Amino acid sequence: MPLSATAEASETGAADADPMERELRMRPALLDAYRAARHDIRRHLAPADIARWSDAMLRLYRANAGPALLGNLWTLQRRVAAHASPDTLLSISSASRELCLHGGARGTAQLVDAVGMRLTFGDDGAVWAQFLAGVAALAPRAPELAGALAETLPALAEALDPPDMVGWAEDALRLYPLDRRRRLAYLRLDDPMARQRLSAHEGAARFDAHRNRLAYLARALFERELQTQTLAARGPRAYARTRLAGSVVLMPELAPRLPSAQAERFFEAAVLHALAHQAFTSHRFAVGKMKPLQLALVSLLEDARVERLAMQRFPGLARLWLPFHTARPMRARSSGALLARLARTLADQSVEDDDQWVRKGSSLFEQAFAERPHDQSFCEVIVRVLGHDLGQMRIPFDAKSYLVDPAYRDDGLGLFELDDPEDADPDTLDIMLDAARMEPGRTDDGAGDDSGAEAARSRAAEAEADKGPLLGHYPEWDHRLHTDTMALTSVYAEELAALQRPHWLNREIDARRRETSRIGAMVRRARMGPARRLKKRLDGDDLDLDALVEMTVARRSGETPDPRIYTVKRRTERNISMALLIDTSESTAAHVAASGGTILQTAAVATGLFGTALDELGDDFAVFTFCSDGPDNVRLGAVKDFTDGFGEGIDRLAALRPGLSTRLGAALRHVARRLDARPSLRKVMIVVTDGEPADRDIDDPDHLVEDARRAVLQARADGLDLFCVALGNHADRAASRVFGRRNTLLVERVADLPSRLAGLYFRLTVN
Repeated sequence: MPLSATAEASETGAADADPMERELRMRPALLDAYRAARHDIRRHLAPADIARWSDAMLRLYRANAGPALLGNLWTLQRRVAAHASPDTLLSISSASRELCLHGGARGTAQLVDAVGMRLTFGDDGAVWAQFLAGVAALAPRAPELAGALAETLPALAEALDPPDMVGWAEDALRLYPLDRRRRLAYLRLDDPMARQRLSAHEGAARFDAHRNRLAYLARALFERELQTQTLAARGPRAYARTRLAGSVVLMPELAPRLPSAQAERFFEAAVLHALAHQAFTSHRFAVGKMKPLQLALVSLLEDARVERLAMQRFPGLARLWLPFHTARPMRARSSGALLARLARTLADQSVEDDDQWVRKGSSLFEQAFAERPHDQSFCEVIVRVLGHDLGQMRIPFDAKSYLVDPAYRDDGLGLFELDDPEDADPDTLDIMLDAARMEPGRTDDGAGDDSGAEAARSRAAEAEADKGPLLGHYPEWDHRLHTDTMALTSVYAEELAALQRPHWLNREIDARRRETSRIGAMVRRARMGPARRLKKRLDGDDLDLDALVEMTVARRSGETPDPRIYTVKRRTERNISMALLIDTSESTAAHVAASGGTILQTAAVATGLFGTALDELGDDFAVFTFCSDGPDNVRLGAVKDFTDGFGEGIDRLAALRPGLSTRLGAALRHVARRLDARPSLRKVMIVVTDGEPADRDIDDPDHLVEDARRAVLQARADGLDLFCVALGNHADRAASRVFGRRNTLLVERVADLPSRLAGLYFRLTVN
């Protein structure tokens, strides 16, 4: 048979064996493109994998994928085929089909083309396959996703890795599940929330979100006031190391690119490292004639010394710092890599490095630290040896591009004092001068110096003085984004006035003598807790079966048995602390009836009757009120604190006035923290409110409800019991979502509140 005939038969047989070939017989241009792609990909796949790939192409073609999508996909797959696994190629094909079905061929073709433009030489495509699969999973809920992401992909790639891009895109669906127009604005970075979420996915967001929390941490651990200024980011992915400037810590505005598990703890690690320097670095090192490499080595050893001392005082710091040390041995011996490996070895003594220079540096440090841990001068002695050895190995050190590793550590330049610039090494002098020119971020008034920072702090103090003492900052849960890192609420102490006696509440309590007696009797009956079975008694009502078993075992073993084989029942005193949290928002100004008082007045009467009975019995309880005017002004008043008597509490109850809104979650978190600090075995919080949470800055009716629900779940996880008394018709709808139906008591007739409140307390304490 002629050779041409053989070739023709071979082609005919291949076409019969490949269903995709048969499908494309009437489209010769597309058929030629398919054959070219299959020819290139076949060189890297087994015959069985090629068959699977061809079947995937056929399914994609039958999903109405046009020539543009198929062409872009084949181009992408041919570029990664040499390094990709068969599963990666099939995953890319499957994801493209799903995107085509839900979002159309045009948008999918644009996204596949955009992904192809991001490939690097030698890329195996696995990460991008994961990205396309993630986008395909979201496409049924947002058909416009592929096309919109194709436009934004270059900008996103400057800030995020591909898996993080999927999470960023999913936030659009959570924020705007029913609003396609706003989703498109988000995906095109035209929505303010898009930039905000981009910062959150980029790292641990911005330092300002952590400033107040870290100030409390500095005070608690090192008994120091944290003084910070921010270094502004210069570019979309720019990042500066922390710098020490005397008593001020210059912090980067943005966290670096880190895995999400570390990003949240980056600023905490950086601040505590800086505080370790302030605690244990007694003086600055003289630069003298040090070379840039020697500066870096002195800084590295001093970092290790102060961290070792800090971890001796607070061992838990090891769990914070060590996960950031990720340097691993490698064949290429660059100076930066060797310094990072030495830093890891000194931080974690369990790590063994096979490099001779790293082992020598570790050995010298351990010997010197064991002899004189508080003498920082030994760092300079070791550096002379290590710097000389590194120079002998002819490994260059590029001071301009060197970055301290791990990222949470300061750049080291704040540890040095340039005594005589004329004697300093020129390269060292250039580095020190560049460091001096680096400016901190702008403060509110535009100044970047200490006076501007002081002015800003002064204005903040004045604003805080107007609101009253700050009790704390608490995160607020966003149910759409499933995070509590986006917003903080500020809780301030509200000074409650007291009416002079006699006043209306005294008269109201006196007029309810019968009710007062009934509540007092109910509370006294709850004074003793439930009967408890006490085991291992010499005599009693019943036999202790466990003790009998132990006695039998002892006798058979030849030992003297324990004669305490009875149980008795005894009522023991309760060990309980209770906090009552009363809603004083504007809605409590509504009248109970045409001739009755307001909801807040009724709550005050009920609390007065109930609190008087508890106070007479000496129970550990507190009464707080709450209202809000936005997230930065949640008001919490103390009618009676745990250590106070209730006499003045009645006068404060009488002076309560309704006003503002109901940001329940922040108030719950603060009172839960106070209650958790009590020494009692059981801790109970009862919330009295007449409606669902709301505030002036919230449009989403579910936002504050879900935040309060999250606060309740967190408190219960800490061992607290939380209940709600919902006042008025249908008030239990929102309350049951927050507290659960079984933990919500609906009081439709607000006048019944006093007896119902005492009944709830009785039920909680005797059961």
